[in-house]
Amino acid sequence: MNSKNDLWQKIDRDTNKYKIFLAMSMTFWVVTLAVLGYIGYIYYLEYEVVLNNFKIGLTNNSAIYSAKQDILLMLLSMTFIISVLATIVVFMRQRSASLQEIQLRLTMLEQSISAENAK
Repeated sequence: MNSKNDLWQKIDRDTNKYKIFLAMSMTFWVVTLAVLGYIGYIYYLEYEVVLNNFKIGLTNNSAIYSAKQDILLMLLSMTFIISVLATIVVFMRQRSASLQEIQLRLTMLEQSISAENAK
């Protein structure tokens, strides 16, 4: 009976470690995306300045295209990171579900063995 409780405690400990790791990972990715969003916003403000200068004749079209290119680069970076994260989350969910199912089956097997030994 004691080994059964030890097994459940180990499963709970592993689950808690996984949840802590997942929370830390999500926090860092949110910060990363926020920083990229802020950099994109700064590029947008630069684009607005260049566009206003173009309207009054201080710059040419190439400056506008350059400013747009910076904004699109930030959008590309953010979408790439989000798509990679989504893929990782899908794989982690599949792995987590498989591991939990294996742990549950092992626990049920141990319970049935201990019940047979008790008879």
